Amino acid sequence: MSFEHQRSFCEELERIEVALSQRIARNPALLPSHIPLTVNSPLAGRVAKKRKSDRETIFGQHEVAKLLDRYRSICGDMLDISADDKLKEKELAALDGTKAPTLDAIFATYDAKVDDLRAYHRKYAIESVNSLADAYELKYPGVPTTVEDDLDETTPVFQPASNLPVSSFAADLNIDALFSGQENYGNFMDVYHLHDAYLNLASSTQRLTYTQYLTSLLEFPDDIVQGDTTARLNDPGYLHYLIELDQYIIGFLQRTRPIDKIEAILSAIEAEFQSLWANGSTKWNQLNDKLVGEKEQQKQQGFYCEYCDKVFAKESVYLAHLTGRKHIKAVEKAGSLAKKATNKVSTDSTELTLQLKNIAYLEHRISQLCQQLSSKILATKTNVERRATLTERERTLEQESSQLPALYIRDSDSSSDSNSEDEENEDDSFFSNPRKFPVGWDGNPIPYWLWKYNGLGHEFTCEICGGFAYKGRKAFEKHFLEIRHIHGLKCLGVEPSGLFKDITNIQEAKDLWAKIQRRKRMTEGQHENAVEVEDAEGNVMSEKVYNDLVKQGYL
Repeated sequence: MSFEHQRSFCEELERIEVALSQRIARNPALLPSHIPLTVNSPLAGRVAKKRKSDRETIFGQHEVAKLLDRYRSICGDMLDISADDKLKEKELAALDGTKAPTLDAIFATYDAKVDDLRAYHRKYAIESVNSLADAYELKYPGVPTTVEDDLDETTPVFQPASNLPVSSFAADLNIDALFSGQENYGNFMDVYHLHDAYLNLASSTQRLTYTQYLTSLLEFPDDIVQGDTTARLNDPGYLHYLIELDQYIIGFLQRTRPIDKIEAILSAIEAEFQSLWANGSTKWNQLNDKLVGEKEQQKQQGFYCEYCDKVFAKESVYLAHLTGRKHIKAVEKAGSLAKKATNKVSTDSTELTLQLKNIAYLEHRISQLCQQLSSKILATKTNVERRATLTERERTLEQESSQLPALYIRDSDSSSDSNSEDEENEDDSFFSNPRKFPVGWDGNPIPYWLWKYNGLGHEFTCEICGGFAYKGRKAFEKHFLEIRHIHGLKCLGVEPSGLFKDITNIQEAKDLWAKIQRRKRMTEGQHENAVEVEDAEGNVMSEKVYNDLVKQGYL
């Protein structure tokens, strides 16, 4: 059944191509970074007009990547079938009947093919005629998809597990399990565990905060932060730290860019490093030459133990070392004395060079990948600084709002030719925001309950701030400590203090400041007259008057 297989493969390839085109037309942000949209592209206007949520966009990219993998797999199977030329000739000869001796033989071949087809469909009788189309069709949550069987009963064939539009082919994708809460579907990086590992390194010379550590990744490796090359080489945990950091960055790239060719990027970085290492352009090459030369010089100057890799200045100390337990264990572990003595010099230098090369390669690859993730690193730093200013309650509300499913309006079916372009553009609007709710940190309008809970429907105007209107009581109370309000008070000649909280009228602020000044002068006057003194003649007067008379020389 090679022809039948090729026909079904071609049909599935066509279904996948249609599915890919529909998804990209619905959300142009699914295109990989190395395929930018041109200005004249009909999809260019949809990028900003039909912006989807970050969660749906990254989910769609993973679905597209899965479709592309299936597409490549089918193409490989078709090439394997087409490569068998004898099978193709045999199939054609059996169909056209040119090599059949009689007419009965031709019909016998035909009947055999029909029997094979019937046997195939009896074996896979559960599959419906449109099962291939249903497998790649984009379905929406809350819209049940059913078919009618032979018993006139309705049987559900697909029920989306998530609240995102998805095909039954990719129904097993769980986008929430791919990212942690800190990563926020690939918008930020979560390297807290790597920051802890860095702080525990013996070679690290500085105790960096988390934001400082994120900044250091953009300049990785930095000798001031990481320590010099000798300290890094002597630190047994540094190589393990590099491996963990490298694995996380590569995994983050694969999760956030499922369509991009990450393997090609890694291959280009490796080729660049091999060229630098061959030319001796890295600082690890210089350290390698230095250490190998020092070891050879030590062997020539003193008594060297090849098993323990130690140099002794005196012969007596060297002879005493030969009878020690550590030396005996080292000899037993080494095996043959002759073999060890023959290969020791080349093995030592080779192992040292290999260790230095591995560290240099990991540092070079991490540095190049961090440059590609510079925008993500800076966004992570900004988000950490922003969250540090939030209260515990604000963090809780933000976390709860981010876990709510995004509300959307079902897009129009782009495969239907009956809908006009105006209706398609009208139905394709993803978010319905008639009340003009503020946009949250994820780019989506905040939920209604959060808008109502924060009282964002109430506006408070402040004359001192130039008539600026603040939405919500929380923002209004917070603005009294902001630079805009403080600058407005200073322009009125008022010294800001807690007494001016909730005062937004300019005249009220001036009156209160005048009242405060009067009370201050009265308090100072009462303090001056509270203490009375007596001169030598027995005249009673205030302390201020007495001090003035003394200064003038009357007393």
